[in-house]
Amino acid sequence: MDELIFDSPTGLYQDWLALHVSPPSTRRCARIYMLSRQLTGEDREITEIAAAREFQILERLDHPVILKADPPTECEYGSVLFFRRDPESVGLDHFLREEGDSLPVDQRLDILRQIAEVISYAHGRKIIHRSLSPQSILVKRDNKGRPLIQNFNWQTGARLSGTGTSRVITRLPLTLHSSQLIEDSSLVYIAPEAIAGNADGTELDVFSLGALTYLLFTGQAPAS
Repeated sequence: MDELIFDSPTGLYQDWLALHVSPPSTRRCARIYMLSRQLTGEDREITEIAAAREFQILERLDHPVILKADPPTECEYGSVLFFRRDPESVGLDHFLREEGDSLPVDQRLDILRQIAEVISYAHGRKIIHRSLSPQSILVKRDNKGRPLIQNFNWQTGARLSGTGTSRVITRLPLTLHSSQLIEDSSLVYIAPEAIAGNADGTELDVFSLGALTYLLFTGQAPAS
């Protein structure tokens, strides 16, 4: 473990820049799902299942924009997923804080289109994200200056059944208000029905896409 990249405010996980012992040039983003001694039995189960679910969903998705994960392993702190994250990428919220004032309209549309296309792909594979927010979008510029996105954070995702309803990949409560799973800053981008557990379908991601559109074109969150 070389450098702490992100410490989830929920305490669910930490993201670290990790270097392979041989060869050290192999670099990954190591996501450690933290199983602290203070967690109750139910909370420990939720944390373990969230890690398993994230990997299972990513195994069903094969898209250049979706951040891929190597098979999970265990360490003394809990389950670990290794993501092939570009070290130069930053979160969408960070990107807009740094460049939002000078970002042209066509590049805002380009970012939005990329997010919409990857969500459309997932829906075509009968997968819904359920917690799409700036914290689940990474951005970097290519050598021509175009902003390119990567999408991740699928631990709350679900698979649609043939009837249009959804079921979780691995058994886990469907409500999204658990403080372990969703950061407060992400809640305003999530459909109220998803937070309450009253609905599960592609419309949940469409709501989040609309909220992200508001952010991209105003520079402000859609609500307080």
